[in-house]
Amino acid sequence: MHNSGNQSLLAENKLSPILSEFETVTLDEMKSVALMKRSDIKYVMNVSMLTEVLENLTKYYKVLEIKDKRENNYQTLYFDTSDLEMYRSHHNGVMNRYKVRIREYMDSAESFMEVKFKNNKGVTQKNRIKVPAIRAYFDNDAEKFISEISKFRAEDLQPVLWNRYTRITLVSKTSIERVTIDLNLEFANSNQDKVVDLQGIVIAEVKKDGLVHKSDFVRLMSEKSVREEGFSKYCIGVSVLYNNVKKNNFKEKVLLVNKLAGRIC
Repeated sequence: MHNSGNQSLLAENKLSPILSEFETVTLDEMKSVALMKRSDIKYVMNVSMLTEVLENLTKYYKVLEIKDKRENNYQTLYFDTSDLEMYRSHHNGVMNRYKVRIREYMDSAESFMEVKFKNNKGVTQKNRIKVPAIRAYFDNDAEKFISEISKFRAEDLQPVLWNRYTRITLVSKTSIERVTIDLNLEFANSNQDKVVDLQGIVIAEVKKDGLVHKSDFVRLMSEKSVREEGFSKYCIGVSVLYNNVKKNNFKEKVLLVNKLAGRIC
């Protein structure tokens, strides 16, 4: 994959004026829409669409602001078994599957150990504990947490993928709903000596406690003929960075990403 950073930079320059039109919500106020158990759907679009999309949402959503910033930086370190059981489960369409990660909210200087579980009804349950920092090993509390919340043992897990991105978080004014909009995506392998960027695309995710289709964002996506797309940042990152993994079922997603980003790969 090739860099298309100019396209993303152009979008970023246009985002700040539009984001300034939104009412704001604080981290504390966000607790009412934590949505640790939720239904969600995702969309993938070209970054050039983002300004127009946001312009159509100011009446319906507030935007998260942290330390005067409305575009917040995240980085995540994903863990898996030596044979990538979590990746393979997702690739093979196994239901009742896990993701294990440490996520750093860089603007608020907080890090959390997180275990996500998606059941066979498509409902995602996320559990997390606060940790001192993002790092490639587990302390005693994290080890205990993993064994209690998932079917995995901490000693069987190892760092696999780094992921960094910029996130805009919208909170509905009328329902218990959040929309996360991720751009400037970058992936690195566990040693961080191989890096791939997905500049030029946007991953949007609608997270609700009820019927996802009853959403102003979903309605807007329908009006703009943007289809729902399953998209796992972990799985796409692994599939583009590692050669020795099964990836047939993710080829269409990678082709879509390349097309939206204007790449020929």
